[in-house]
Amino acid sequence: MRDTTTGLKFEKATDLIDYLVRGRGYKHLGENIYSNGRTTLVNLKGNKLYTWLNSYGVKFQDRISRKLLPDECVYSTGSNTSYVFEKKFQQTAGSADEKLQTCDFKKKQYQKMTKSLNMKVEYTYILSDWFKQEMYADVLDYIKEMQCDYRFVDNFYTFNLL
Repeated sequence: MRDTTTGLKFEKATDLIDYLVRGRGYKHLGENIYSNGRTTLVNLKGNKLYTWLNSYGVKFQDRISRKLLPDECVYSTGSNTSYVFEKKFQQTAGSADEKLQTCDFKKKQYQKMTKSLNMKVEYTYILSDWFKQEMYADVLDYIKEMQCDYRFVDNFYTFNLL
């Protein structure tokens, strides 16, 4: 059996909501994230995405064949964009290597689910430093070619969600 302890620590260390509340002064109540007294983001991590979609009459089963559970997902009310983040931690060669090549498929699945909401979808990997090695150059290029993105943990918080 695989030990996933370090991967779980990586996911906790890159918790987006925690960063927004502690690092940038946002307020968090329920699923809503407030800035200057207004809801600016909605936390849609994991199954929360499907509850939120259901509230708009969207049933994932009618659009895709299998549920995807994002490591992090926030919806920006200002830009009508869902930001989906998948976190990949690696210390040795392993299965996360191949998972990076699924970004295009997964982004398209999220787009299918949100099409009727006229929502933009951004798909980004948050990667441990392991993926900075030269042997990942081609897959990192591929991620960009598929109009997906990646960030290493040291610059994870350099994007603008509003």
